[in-house]
Amino acid sequence: LAGACSDSCCVGWEIDVDEETGRRYRELPGELGDRLRDAVSDKGMGRFILKDGRCPFLNADNLCDIILQRGDGWLCGVCREHPRFYEWLDGRVEAGLGLCCEAAGRLVFRSSAPARFVERGTEETGADAGDELQAFLLSARERAFSLLRDRNLTICDRLTALLSLALDVQDGMDMGDLSMPMEGGPLRGRPKAEDFAEMLRFFEALEPIDPRWPGTLARMRGNLDGLLEAAPRFLAALGEGAYAYEHLAVYYVYRYWMKAAFDGELLSRMKFALCGLLVQLLWDVDRWVRTGGYTPDDR
Repeated sequence: LAGACSDSCCVGWEIDVDEETGRRYRELPGELGDRLRDAVSDKGMGRFILKDGRCPFLNADNLCDIILQRGDGWLCGVCREHPRFYEWLDGRVEAGLGLCCEAAGRLVFRSSAPARFVERGTEETGADAGDELQAFLLSARERAFSLLRDRNLTICDRLTALLSLALDVQDGMDMGDLSMPMEGGPLRGRPKAEDFAEMLRFFEALEPIDPRWPGTLARMRGNLDGLLEAAPRFLAALGEGAYAYEHLAVYYVYRYWMKAAFDGELLSRMKFALCGLLVQLLWDVDRWVRTGGYTPDDR
């Protein structure tokens, strides 16, 4: 989105400058080199010194002077890679785009088609045949993707099936039985109003990036009964547009499921992901109720 980004990652964040890029900055001649040497701290790894909360190279048009004058090859590693994320597994690297970036969000949500993943292999890649846990989790994750893409079910039924599957997989890991069936199915009961209230209180207590966020959550909690009553009408009004929640659930599973290969903790991550998705849904309903409409830009 270039200068049109409404929540720039070049504002409010102290960006570390890696050692190799810092060396290039120190050796660059000319006016830009002088600016770089003045604007990067020399303590530890080095980082851009913010001016009024902004990166010193973010100009009045919200564009990067480093890119404009030298090209994106002169960015430090953090600026070059953001908003990409990576997961390094045994013989496998998984990558994606983080939804902290609105441009990435537009890419993830622009199509109603079920999400696909592109795989590339080399002779050097491929999980160690002895890594039974990783193979188990990858297989279970494919089952999770299949459940979430089943559009014959409501999004709520798909989310409960995902949670049921995560429970089965967690039981298998805890008991050391990686041959357990992993079907995923209905769970008894659905979240009640008090459960949603507890979710909102939990998120209110986290450190906010935007100072308006805790107040928004508190307002939603105060109108919780009305939001829950309106939610079915909101989803009906969205119609096929409800695919966005499928995409969001698939994103959470892709990004966080395989972390269980390192610590055996799957169920807690999936619970947290589903809480996040449900709070997002409540926010969307709140927006729809207050304004009478809801658009992709709202998301």
